[in-house]
Formats: sequence, structure tokens, C-alpha cells
Amino acid sequence: MEKVIGQNVWYNWCTSDESTGILNWMFQSNISVEIQKDSRSVYLASAAATTTMWDNTTDWFCMKVLPHFDLNVYTFYANWKVYKWSSSYWTKTAELSIKNAIYFPMSAGWGAWNSDFVITSNTKISRITAGTLTAYEDFDTHLGWQFTPMLVFIWDLYIWSWNIIYKLTSTAVKTLACTVSSDESIIALLPKWSQIVIVTNKRLYYWDWIDSLPQDVLPYSRYVIRWAEIIGNKTYIFADDSAYSYILSPNGLWYDELFKKPILSDMYPNVWSYWGINDTTVVGKTVYFTCNWWIWSYWSNFLWMPDAYSRPISITWVNAMEFNQTNGKLYVWHYNTPDWWVTYTNYITEYNLSFSGNSYVSTGNIVTLPFYSDYVSDEKKWTSMQVWFSLNHSSCSIDVYKSIDNGSWTLIKTLNTTDYWTWTNKAILSVVDTFHNIRFKFTLNTSNSGYTPKLHDYKFKYDTTKQFI
Repeated sequence: MEKVIGQNVWYNWCTSDESTGILNWMFQSNISVEIQKDSRSVYLASAAATTTMWDNTTDWFCMKVLPHFDLNVYTFYANWKVYKWSSSYWTKTAELSIKNAIYFPMSAGWGAWNSDFVITSNTKISRITAGTLTAYEDFDTHLGWQFTPMLVFIWDLYIWSWNIIYKLTSTAVKTLACTVSSDESIIALLPKWSQIVIVTNKRLYYWDWIDSLPQDVLPYSRYVIRWAEIIGNKTYIFADDSAYSYILSPNGLWYDELFKKPILSDMYPNVWSYWGINDTTVVGKTVYFTCNWWIWSYWSNFLWMPDAYSRPISITWVNAMEFNQTNGKLYVWHYNTPDWWVTYTNYITEYNLSFSGNSYVSTGNIVTLPFYSDYVSDEKKWTSMQVWFSLNHSSCSIDVYKSIDNGSWTLIKTLNTTDYWTWTNKAILSVVDTFHNIRFKFTLNTSNSGYTPKLHDYKFKYDTTKQFI
């Protein structure tokens, strides 16, 4: 009996279970395609706006883009340099060894301070006003190797070191605000309503920011917590164990596993190591995070769909990033080589995430999960395929590939404006193949960065020809 199956929704790369198949609208992988703004279509991802070479070739740095809404000036902090942006250009204003930076707005409890605060390599917290650096307090030596975390909450500035949280008072004096267990290290402080969520490498604490000890705690877990973010009212925890990477969310006294994937499956070849998540930034309902030198995203944009996981940006060897809410750009720090034992070059690349006036990358692809039908052992016969797509410019095309029984990719057809009308098209592909499982890959291409092809859906016909009895 002939059957028809296909995929018309593209929202969820969120499983390591290949048996879920096409029926659950999940897919196996994607690179450099956009699936967030339209669940019914696959677009090419946004191209880099600009790329700048930097001369700091030997040191890790803290990267922060701080919007100064009242001044319409944005500060870019990179380990040894401080830049100011106004209108359309960056100007270097200072050279400092910076571990972190934060903007303290005028409405804060300190009155009209309206300044940037930085932690420098000599473990001092300092205020920067009009290019002048004023040092206030020394901190202990546990202030972090790469950066020192800070948080502005209810008009106070909090800084944490190892298992201790400090508060900088209105007189710029350091006071001890809260401590957690000495065998834990604090990963993040997250503001949530009238509480602060204290995230350590082992637990989550809930603190009223008044008492010297947290009020509530989630039990110890088997996960090693690497990072955490809050989007809306939901806490996302990035963790791992010896075999898997996880995205978790607290649920009562435990954690829901939102995402689970083998650690080594997303690594670059021939490296037996796991670097974990080293930076995150929130854009709307999406959290972007750097892991295994690449940028990934996790989001919940569609109310009627589960959370989704994707790799929308093709750039590699990423170490840090920061999103500027004001101009809608994601600033990414990355290398030209993964080998940091030799001289390497640092780059800062801008990505336009506003989806306004976008330019697109030249190529990207999406790979479906294997389709097995009812039984893997059954031999199936594939007879035809239908693909719906849009090509709004002669520069756009889509390559359709197949993989039979985990074999190599074979090109079925290139869809272009030579053979098909622009805008919405339907391609009927006649194929006669037998398979036990089958995958498809759709590669989107453009030679003009102002245009992107769009993949809408596909169907294919098959019949079970031989059944194991």
C-alpha cells in the first residue's frame, strides 16, 4: 500500500533520538539557516555585517557592549582596550586589563553616578567617567581567570568571587552580602522577580538579597552546571556530565531535561575534550550560547510548539559574544585558528539579528532525521518526491540530496530559476529507490547576499515491498 509522508514545519532540532523521525517535525542538524522567525520556512542565516581584526593576540578578554541610553553612546570593552561608539564609528579611549564591565544607570540608588564600572587585572573595581579611571576596592584573588561577574539589582552592585557575594555600597565600600557552601563556586547571579537566583556548579539557591544566607536551595544534582540564563520567568541551565550536554529547567525540587545530546557529536574532529559552554547572551526569547567553539541558540518563540535548538551562525572558533539591544547586533569574538599555543589573530564580527535590511550567507543546509516507517527491517520503495520552495531571485537555488541506509549523500536535483518560476514553486522529483532508512539534505544557496531561497515543505511516496516474517 502506497503511503505519503513529509515535513511542513521546521522548528525543532532538539533530539538525539533518531527514531522520532519526520512525524515529530524534528530534524538532525542545521548549519547557517534561520528557522526562528518562521516555523513554516527555512531561510539562509544572516551574514556578518562587518569583521574587524584586533591586535590583542595573546590574551583572553572580557567582552561587553554597554548601551548608555541617556547618552546614545555604547562602550565596547575588550581585555586591553576600551572603545566608544557614537553614530557610526568606534574610538579607543583607554587601555586597561579588564576582567568585566557593567553600566550603572542614573536611576540607581547611588544617585547620578551614571558610569561604567570595571574589574581590572589588579583585582580592583573602578569607575570610568569621561575616560577617567577611579579605583575603589580591592578584592581577593579568586576573582576569576577570564572575567569577574557583576550584577546590578535593586539599585546595588553585586560582585561574586568563588562562594562569596559582595555588595558595593553607596559609599563604594565592599561588604559581604551572602555566602554559599565552601565546596561550590558561583557561576551566575540571576534576577528573578524580587529574588536573586544563585547558580553554582552544583546547585541553585534562592536568595532575598537581604539575609546573609540563601532561603531555599535545589538539591545537589549529578550534573556539572556550566551556565544559566533567565528568559521571561523561565530559568535555563546549561550543564553536562561525562557523556552528554544538557539544557535544564528547574521544576519544583528537580530539573527537567529540555535538551540532551552526546558531548562528542558536535565537536570538531580528532579532539577528545569538552570545553563546555563559555558564554551566553539573551536576544528576545532566544538564548545564544557558545559551545565547542560554535554558536548555538535555544528558544521558545512559538506558543504552540516546544522549545527548539539550532545552530544559526556558521562562524567557528568562537570564544565570547555580546548582544547590543539598541542596534540589534551580536558582537562575536573569534579566532582564525584553534591553536592558541602559537600566534593567532582575533576578530570581532557583527551580526544583524534584527532581521531588518538583512544580508544572507551564501550557503546553509538542513538535514532531516532518518525515516524508518514502522519497522527498520522492512524494505521500502521510494517512488517520487514533492518539494515546495520559493526563489525570489535568479541567484538563489536549493540542492536536494538523499542518503540511503546511512550511505553517502547523492544529489537528486538542483532547484533553480532556470527550471522553475520564482516565488512559490512545486517540484515533482521522480525517483525509484529501495531503502530501510532514508535521510534528506536541503542545501540553500545564493550568489547575491540580498536574497535567500526559502524551503517550505516536502512530501515523498513510498511503499513497503518486503516485510520480515
